[in-house]
Amino acid sequence: MKGVCPKCSYSYGAVTGKLEKRYSRQVTIQRKTKNQFGVYKRDYELRVLTPQGTQQVFKFQIDGKEDRIKARRTDQVTVLTTLRGGAVEDVVWQGVTRSGSTIRYRRPRPSLARSRAVAL
Repeated sequence: MKGVCPKCSYSYGAVTGKLEKRYSRQVTIQRKTKNQFGVYKRDYELRVLTPQGTQQVFKFQIDGKEDRIKARRTDQVTVLTTLRGGAVEDVVWQGVTRSGSTIRYRRPRPSLARSRAVAL
């Protein structure tokens, strides 16, 4: 699903489907020293199987050390992205539905499209 926000004129896309695979790894930007705090990011890759049978891959990075996206294989997920020229620019929101009743929403900080996320 694709659309344009009438308020800010940004293009957004939404994909809903079953989570096939999820990868996550911590990236150290700056190691902690006695004079400075450590700076960490987390890389994610989500592979979503849509109801039409196609697989969509989303790669993005968020600030922080901890794994904040708690999606598991076979969870129903929704991913909202910003679009530039019809191609995915960045992931701005991700939601998880587990066991038909438990819903968890996470909003990772977008790396490229901060102003677009604020428009939401």
